[in-house]
Amino acid sequence: GMYDGPATVAVNATTTEVFIHGLDNHIYTRTVTDSGGGSGWTDLGGLLTSRPAVTVSAGGVLTVVARGGDGAAWMRERTGGTWGAWQSIGGNFSSALTAATTTAGLIVGGLGGNGEVWVRNRTTAWSAWRSVGGLGTTEPALTATSGGGGVAVVMRGGNSAYWLRVGNAT
Repeated sequence: GMYDGPATVAVNATTTEVFIHGLDNHIYTRTVTDSGGGSGWTDLGGLLTSRPAVTVSAGGVLTVVARGGDGAAWMRERTGGTWGAWQSIGGNFSSALTAATTTAGLIVGGLGGNGEVWVRNRTTAWSAWRSVGGLGTTEPALTATSGGGGVAVVMRGGNSAYWLRVGNAT
């Protein structure tokens, strides 16, 4: 069964990858084609406590992130059809995570214990976690800007209004 909502990403013109957070706190994935066909569910393991977020790079690297049992951000990547191991990228989150791919690389974010949105990006190496501010009440959403070099963060604030912040991806 599914514990939390799904995450999806188009991996090419005719194929979508679907991810769910299972009742056993594992992440599961399956491939679905435009014609309605698809694979069975693959157990990616882990000990995750939030729904997954997923993104794919221009080079085809698929990245799934979720909050671990320790509150940190955990990620697993598939390169050339092969899944790497789960790895912690740190932080301490009170929300599910979000991820996006920009022209500068991968960016991951979530709500910290203080309610602020914290992000970390990877170009060739990981940056430090940094606060982009705010006082959120739900997990944020990240997306690359139309040119691909920036990132937009959207979240619901304590006043129930939605807030948008656009900035440099690095």
